[in-house]
Amino acid sequence: MDPVAPGPDPLRRRKVVTVSVIVAVLVLLLGAGAVFALSRTSAPGAGDCVVTSGGPSTAMAVRKIDCGAPEATYRVSAAPCPEGDYLAAGDLCLALDVVAGDCLRPVDHQDASAFHTWPCDQADVRRVTRVQDAADRGACGAGPAHVYAAPPRTVCLDR
Repeated sequence: MDPVAPGPDPLRRRKVVTVSVIVAVLVLLLGAGAVFALSRTSAPGAGDCVVTSGGPSTAMAVRKIDCGAPEATYRVSAAPCPEGDYLAAGDLCLALDVVAGDCLRPVDHQDASAFHTWPCDQADVRRVTRVQDAADRGACGAGPAHVYAAPPRTVCLDR
């Protein structure tokens, strides 16, 4: 009669499975942490594009956003705010970063008024009629102008 070979040790097998599960969970947690750390945006600085949020009863919040995103309405200028129509958001100076043809909707926050890009077919929007790389309030004629000194820029709006 042939001797029967002993089977795998059930205790050893359980230890291997437990260690494998623990390693897999740790790898997943580390991966999730890395994704979270890489996806977090740092505080906006000069040259970054931002979008504002909040409402009439809340203070304005600013979130860094890709400059190519359609909702990117402002660009951060160097602080302290130079002369011009900058929107102050905490210690940031924001200048409209739009092109002719864009439409903006005024949004009041608890402590400031801002614009959000908005579909042009909606009510209560203001169309950007002209943008020029010079600080010249007269460039807009009688229409509203947002003028910025650094970098020099003028944004003209209808009505």
